[in-house]
Amino acid sequence: MEIREGISQQLTGLICMVLVAIGCEKQSLPEIYRDLDLVGIQRFADSLVTSRMNEYEIPGLSIGIVKDDEIIFARGYGLRDLAQDYPVTKNSIFHTASISKLFTAQGILILRDSGKLKLNSKISNILPDLDYSGNSGDITTRQLLNHTSGLPDIRDYEWEKALASKDALRNYFEHLTLDARSIPGTEYYYSNLGYNLLALIIEEVSAQSFEDFIKDNILLPYGMESSDFEYPKIPDSLKSTPYTKNWFGNIEQISNYPYSRVHAGSSTLNSSAQDISNWMIKVMKEEHLISEITSPDDNFPQIYLGFQQYETKRFKGVGHFGGDPGFRSFLLMIPSQKIGLVLLANCDYDEDFRQEIILPIANELVLN
Repeated sequence: MEIREGISQQLTGLICMVLVAIGCEKQSLPEIYRDLDLVGIQRFADSLVTSRMNEYEIPGLSIGIVKDDEIIFARGYGLRDLAQDYPVTKNSIFHTASISKLFTAQGILILRDSGKLKLNSKISNILPDLDYSGNSGDITTRQLLNHTSGLPDIRDYEWEKALASKDALRNYFEHLTLDARSIPGTEYYYSNLGYNLLALIIEEVSAQSFEDFIKDNILLPYGMESSDFEYPKIPDSLKSTPYTKNWFGNIEQISNYPYSRVHAGSSTLNSSAQDISNWMIKVMKEEHLISEITSPDDNFPQIYLGFQQYETKRFKGVGHFGGDPGFRSFLLMIPSQKIGLVLLANCDYDEDFRQEIILPIANELVLN
């Protein structure tokens, strides 16, 4: 379906209205931001987002920025559905892809802290009924978190099947032989399969479905009432439509939304800039968690307990990129300065726009 024609005019009109509103709005800032050029940062973010959206022909995008205990910026741009002309807001729901892993990791740590799970336990002791080949039974929960399990990645997600039964995750693993490509703990190799296995561990240990456990212990307590790992539960009024570009460079809708309970642990959190901003504020208050995720293993500095590590000349941060058909995302936290940023978009092409937007804004916040 050809829907590219007119997108630039639609986006430009919407963005111009936003910029006019910002220019006329009188700002009332909390006391703690008296020395922070909040209005300047908001205008800088608006200008940067506008530029990148026009350059890369992004249908819709939402961004959230937190500083200390406040959301200082949360806004939607463009359209969450091009055919219906539905605008993106700060509450619009996007598929977040691998940002989901941060919540799976947090769920594992909650079970660890409650004494129900040890990170160094072998998965064969937790899930004895699975089929293990070679030394795959020696993989630990910690190695799954850090992508050092040796398990391969997933080649075909089969999103078209949209598996949603309550037994879908367990059935998947019960019909799979786990075979590590290297000795566990000796090599970093990014594995979505490992995070789907962590979701099954959460189900086994908690005696709840993965989605219900995360909802009860993270999403609701952390102010993410509109978010869910189960896409069918998202209201139509909040859903964003996924888009890609065809061989001719034309924007078109993707027919299969990336959802399957099999891939919940690695990929299927549906959330908004507003909800994730609420989560970042609360997470950065948890000193024990922040201490853990900002102290990676020297042998594998790329990632620790699910959180990717980022370092620029001005800051060290943690977070995660996300990408699945029709969606791209980026979450970045700078815990030392209580700064958090998240970007969600409903397209899967020219993905460098994520860091081209988030990193300059982060630098501006650090300089302020």
